[in-house]
Amino acid sequence: RRQPDLHARELLEPMMNKRSQSGFTLVELMAVVVVAAILLMVTVPSFVSMLARMRIEGSANELTTDLQYARAESLQRGANVTVQITTGGTGYTVTCAGCSSTIKTVNLSSGITVAGGPVTFSSLRGMSTSNADVNFALTSVATTASLTVTVPANSGSVQLCGSGIPGYSSC
Repeated sequence: RRQPDLHARELLEPMMNKRSQSGFTLVELMAVVVVAAILLMVTVPSFVSMLARMRIEGSANELTTDLQYARAESLQRGANVTVQITTGGTGYTVTCAGCSSTIKTVNLSSGITVAGGPVTFSSLRGMSTSNADVNFALTSVATTASLTVTVPANSGSVQLCGSGIPGYSSC
């Protein structure tokens, strides 16, 4: 057998002893975790607030639609129809004077509360029977933003205004 010459052996030996390493060092991994934690601390509160604003907006739009529905029902049934907040402000009901059952019950999204009301729509013209504007204020524990649904005095129209939610006039 022929012995490899010394020069070739010197060249191959460092390559044979060298280990191939892949992956991350502990320091690199910790740096990534720290950066991810900082990003989460910055983005999570604004994301939670955005979701709360969207829930308020959805609930306000639903209440607006239900107020218009209550007005239409008062004309169709020939009876006064009332929209009233449930105990705790977690929803509202639509009821008819002289009807045997509730027309509609709505439970708001988790964390959303409503205060104000009630409003009654007349069976004669579908107008609010109140001599003052009736307000329904929707709020959330997760944000300072709010929306208010207003039924103006002696009117059947519904208006929406807000605070902290883009696209709505301030109240």
